[in-house]
Amino acid sequence: MFEEPIKDITLPNDITEWLKEGLKECNKDVSLLQENRLASLQIQYERTNNRLNRLFDIRMDKEIDRADFKAKES
Repeated sequence: MFEEPIKDITLPNDITEWLKEGLKECNKDVSLLQENRLASLQIQYERTNNRLNRLFDIRMDKEIDRADFKAKES
């Protein structure tokens, strides 16, 4: 549908280079944002995993009854 009209479009080299650089900068920002989100999720995972491990330890030491354990586990 758009192939024919788009084929006829040409851009000067300086505009093409400007667009390429802009896209590279945009992708760099997106990559940094994704890395930050991943790091945040990894921290949250570790915290949750540590809490769950402590909960299991408390249950094994019989400091919490089965019903409370099941409620907290879920």
